[in-house]
Amino acid sequence: INAEYMGNLFQNWKDMQEPQKEQQQPGAEVPNDLENQEGYDVGKPIKVIVKYQDKQLLETEFSQQDVIIELKQLLGESTQSFLWTSYHFEYNQQRINEYAEIKTYCEDKEEIIINVVHDPYNEKNARTHVKKVQEVIQDPSVAQQLISNQLLLGQSNALKGLQDEESKTGEDANKESSQMSSTFQLSDALNCDLSKYPLVSQEKKESGLKREDVRCLNYICYSGFNPPPPNRKLAGDLFYLQVKLLEGNEYHITASSFGFAVNQSNSKYFDPIPQPKAITYYSLVDLMSHYSSLFKKQYQILFSQSPSLDLLTQSPVNTFIYNNKWLSSSEELQQHDWNATRTESFLQNLHGVDPSSLRDWNDEYQSIKELPKKDLIQRLNSDKLMVKVLNDFVEAAIEGAKAVVDGFVTPLNPTDKPEEYVYIYNSIFFSLADNTIDSYRDSGAETIATRTMTNYDLLNVKILHKRDIQELHVLNTALVDYAGRRIVAQAVVPGVITSNQKQCTEYGSIDEGKNIYCNDEFKEIMKKVCQLFSIADSIDFVDEKAETHNLAGSYEIKGIRGSDRRKYFIELIRLLPRDINYTAEGHEHLCCIHRPELVQKFLLYKFTEAEAINQMKVQQERAKQQKEGTEKEKEEQTEDTQQKEEEQAESNMLKLAQKYKFNTCLYTKAQYVLTESHENDKKLLEELADFVKTKVIPSLVQELSTNDISPICDSKSVSEFFHMSGISMRYLGEVIRQCNSNKDQRHVKNLLERVVLTRTLKNIMRKKMSELNFMQIPKYIGLVFNTIFSSPEDKSYLEGLENQEDIFKQKETQSQQQKQQGQQAQQQQQKQEQEQEREQDEVDQKDKSKKKKKKSKQNQKTTGTGDDVALLAQQNLFKVIQPQFKLETVTVKPSELWNEIVHIAKKRYSHEFTETLDKLVFQQKASYKYALLREVCLSLGIVLKCRDYFSIHSANEQGQQRREKKKEEQAYSPVFRLEDIVEVRPLVKYIDHTCEDSLYHIDYAQKRLYEGKVNEALEAYQTCIQILINIYGPAHKDIASIYQKMAQIHLRIGNLEEAIFNQKQATIINEKLYGLDHAVTAQSYYKLGLIYFSIKEIDSAFKMLFKSLYIYNLICGENNLNSVIVLMNLSVFYRESEQYQASISCLYEALERSIATFGEESAYLIGCYQGLALAHYEIEDFNKSIDYQNKCISILKKYFSDEDIKVKDATMLLNKFKSSLEDKKKQKLGKPGENKRPFGSNKPQKPNQQKDDQEDAGQLSQFKNEQRQKERQLLIQKARAMRMSQKQGGNLRPQFQNADILNYMYQNQLLTRMKETEAVSYTHLTLPTIYSVQISVVAVSLKKKTMVSYVV
Repeated sequence: INAEYMGNLFQNWKDMQEPQKEQQQPGAEVPNDLENQEGYDVGKPIKVIVKYQDKQLLETEFSQQDVIIELKQLLGESTQSFLWTSYHFEYNQQRINEYAEIKTYCEDKEEIIINVVHDPYNEKNARTHVKKVQEVIQDPSVAQQLISNQLLLGQSNALKGLQDEESKTGEDANKESSQMSSTFQLSDALNCDLSKYPLVSQEKKESGLKREDVRCLNYICYSGFNPPPPNRKLAGDLFYLQVKLLEGNEYHITASSFGFAVNQSNSKYFDPIPQPKAITYYSLVDLMSHYSSLFKKQYQILFSQSPSLDLLTQSPVNTFIYNNKWLSSSEELQQHDWNATRTESFLQNLHGVDPSSLRDWNDEYQSIKELPKKDLIQRLNSDKLMVKVLNDFVEAAIEGAKAVVDGFVTPLNPTDKPEEYVYIYNSIFFSLADNTIDSYRDSGAETIATRTMTNYDLLNVKILHKRDIQELHVLNTALVDYAGRRIVAQAVVPGVITSNQKQCTEYGSIDEGKNIYCNDEFKEIMKKVCQLFSIADSIDFVDEKAETHNLAGSYEIKGIRGSDRRKYFIELIRLLPRDINYTAEGHEHLCCIHRPELVQKFLLYKFTEAEAINQMKVQQERAKQQKEGTEKEKEEQTEDTQQKEEEQAESNMLKLAQKYKFNTCLYTKAQYVLTESHENDKKLLEELADFVKTKVIPSLVQELSTNDISPICDSKSVSEFFHMSGISMRYLGEVIRQCNSNKDQRHVKNLLERVVLTRTLKNIMRKKMSELNFMQIPKYIGLVFNTIFSSPEDKSYLEGLENQEDIFKQKETQSQQQKQQGQQAQQQQQKQEQEQEREQDEVDQKDKSKKKKKKSKQNQKTTGTGDDVALLAQQNLFKVIQPQFKLETVTVKPSELWNEIVHIAKKRYSHEFTETLDKLVFQQKASYKYALLREVCLSLGIVLKCRDYFSIHSANEQGQQRREKKKEEQAYSPVFRLEDIVEVRPLVKYIDHTCEDSLYHIDYAQKRLYEGKVNEALEAYQTCIQILINIYGPAHKDIASIYQKMAQIHLRIGNLEEAIFNQKQATIINEKLYGLDHAVTAQSYYKLGLIYFSIKEIDSAFKMLFKSLYIYNLICGENNLNSVIVLMNLSVFYRESEQYQASISCLYEALERSIATFGEESAYLIGCYQGLALAHYEIEDFNKSIDYQNKCISILKKYFSDEDIKVKDATMLLNKFKSSLEDKKKQKLGKPGENKRPFGSNKPQKPNQQKDDQEDAGQLSQFKNEQRQKERQLLIQKARAMRMSQKQGGNLRPQFQNADILNYMYQNQLLTRMKETEAVSYTHLTLPTIYSVQISVVAVSLKKKTMVSYVV
């Protein structure tokens, strides 16, 4: 697949670049052209045909630079040859080297034929064969993946008709989705309930088959007779297997060099000789098919089912990397059944170590970075290898960290303190980070690093990894958080463990400046790093011998030369300047440093400021020259001045770069020589600290209060947004204080307060979990959750409880009682059986008693008297050992927990909680509790059972209900039980590799799109997707982002089918990567729903927006801007489907949330009241439309003057409503029965048209007949619509059905300005508060007096 894919990729690249003749300049940030591209001529592709016994297996194309061993990867992905593990290739009846390039055998031919020849098994290949058989039998998705690969390879001869079946399965999927939309309604989306979570999650499964449906055998495992004895090993036996088929027959199989055969052994006797007439099969599948017809039938079913042709459903995703799981369904918990294969893999588990091939992680990482990258193919190969190595290292680091925490690995320094232990496992160096929670202190060189230090160190490693400075080497690093502990995993520097650190260190200091080392080679490399980070590259330090050393940067950065002669730099935290806004006494805030994004923003701000001053000077000089010189002199001067301006700009940039260099040793423990620039360095740091508070934070607050759908709605997204803006999370308190000054930013304040509470809880629980035993962690988690999310009455009950673990024992005692009842029933059955047997045993009792007497006499002769037995009993030889473990009882007092939260929030984030825990917003509704619970679980890796923990009632109502239950039951029922805590998963931070070629293509596509060349932009995006799929696979966040951009482009040009396809792909990828309950997934569903609505697929649009609304309620709570926007769109959808009651109910809900979020006089409500007035005007309820329009105008006048066009348009619309009300009153005075309301409609009957149609008297009768037929059809449709609206809107909460105010938001609402003419006129109303919901055109004809609404 990769070879064929690369060929198509190269062809698409070549076709796209030929007309432009542009090329990316390697290393340039924004390449301008592609004229100098080199190395793309990789030669003509070679057609390769693979045969086995004169039968064709594979036909594909390779480039001349590809290696022959890639054919094995292709054969391993085919259904015909995936079980082959021992074979070689032959060309012209000669064995070929698998690691040679294809061009060594092609001999200028365009086509070559390679034959496959099987080899005898060795133990490794035979074990691999058995492992593949076990995998395909245990997991049906493996077979589906193989079928999909074969279809993609073009081998569809053996799989005819699969694509037709795929279309059928697609139709079935549509039916299922329609059933889902009928079961999941608006009320379910509004009521945040985890019981609906599996119903909403409609992610495509990897396989349509379940393991129970295609069970091929009972078990297959290695026999207890392993290993083979020496004589059988000489006879060719490799190992023995034990298989139990579905028929119940059990066989013992001998694996030899020639294949597999059934031997004559059983569970008691060992006889490895094959049975008489037994056949030796080369494949284990063929052997079991011969002895079991059921196995053969089920195995054929396994490979005959139609797979999903979509690569997205087949691509695996590492959930540890994306951290998208915090709920576990009941189906996942029930999947743990008896499985001998799983037991064997568990017993053979070495926590990520492969004993057959130990990997040198550092050498792999450094070798790939040193690969040539001259052309596209070389860069893609390098990127692909780098991603593979980084992902493998992360998986190995996670397994190794779990082994360290579980006590599987022995430390290298067992005599030191436990928190100072270091480990080496699987060629990875593991160390622990300190769990400080109340400060940002620096631990110093004698103790371990803090979490903050490791975070900044990894951040700088990522930057240097991306820049790839020549001769600079950093270590592959990952940070793993598991069970409250932070484990730092790093690749081992060659030669450091076996030698002295002082001998390896050639730059910096390892003893806090006592001995300083300076090597010129390291110093030159460090100068390049200082230039990259804009820090001082010449600082003098004095060691304990009073010797002066000039270093680039701080001496806290260490330079080590490994045994491979490479130059490594470690401990890179001092590449960033200190934050002097946090300079407490001592060394409490030494880890408070600025982020690199902030430094870049500050330099850009200074550059633009200086450039503006220079431009003003240049303009003044030009004005003087123009006054003095002639026209010819002016032309000559303009040419000269342009050159001078360019040169001056370059020189100014260099001067500013030299001027703004930060001294990273200021306000640290480093002792350095003071120079003349010391005061200037201090002033520069003061400017940077002031720039944070006066410039960056206000702009950040303004961006947070956006008016559109925003993915910033939980703790993780807020953290990412802060970091992108250059702000550290310790400024949360400062940002919240600036939000308090603006009432319209109340929702931002609530979001940030929830982030503070989440992060403080994470720090508290992480510290405590690291001190507890594993069996105590679920109890502690349950107690904290019950304390946070319980009612005030329950908190007071927990406060007075001495042993809080008893609340979980009550549930255990109930289950024990049930078990005892079951045991008693069994005992009664046994008694009945015993009574029946007693009658038969009475006859034999006398004979048995005689025999016992004889035996007792014999025993007394042999064993001695009873006194000897008594002596043995006194010596405790028969006493059972029952040790008593001293485990600390876990207690969580609500008052102590809240005091600790307040202390850490003030100490770490400078925020003070003025209210108590019960009065916070997060305790008011169930949706807020779910949002906080989700964030805490994701931040600690906690997985809960998926069930409904909170009802829709408030906390006080829950407390009252529980108090009533307690009066009856006299028992406390905790919200969270021990069985609800399913798992504690590891979390990881790692180096994320980015492909520079993909970034270039994205930039290239954006430029072409800006120029109006849509087709070229789409081609560039498509090429970028192919590059990313080749490197990362089909499921990656950048691929989803590009699909989303392509969907918007197709939507603009009117290609709706392509827009839906691309948006669907983006939605599938986002849900697969981030999970269902994520803001990115909700936004993808929202956009997909809008596209469905644009093509009038209302049912699909409803389903997508229901999902989006449910997700936003779950992750943000009810009162958030995103859910308000979704409700506005739902009201539009209901109105277009003529379900007016449901539309009004959505507007009620949106209005209440808007008032609760922004206040009653906020500018956000202008569009709400405006839309409300239009909604009532459409159903001809003019009184309410006038009331709501008055409210809209009153808010508008607070923000705009009376002469503003917005106020004028709103006033004109109010006059229109009033005139319509007067006309309606006049019509009531007309003929009786003229304005009757038709049956089944909530609209009054249209007035008589005869007066307005006097000019068309001849066509009046025909018009009336047509009108009557239309009215009959409309009556039927409206009757159905009313029934549907009752179903849709009747389930809503009653407080929203009787509300007095409607809410509607528009950004561009085209309103009608009534005139005396028949022409339709439109005015454009732009409101400052509103979102991209829709563009509505209301066409009003004075002649017909009808109003038609179109949604564009």
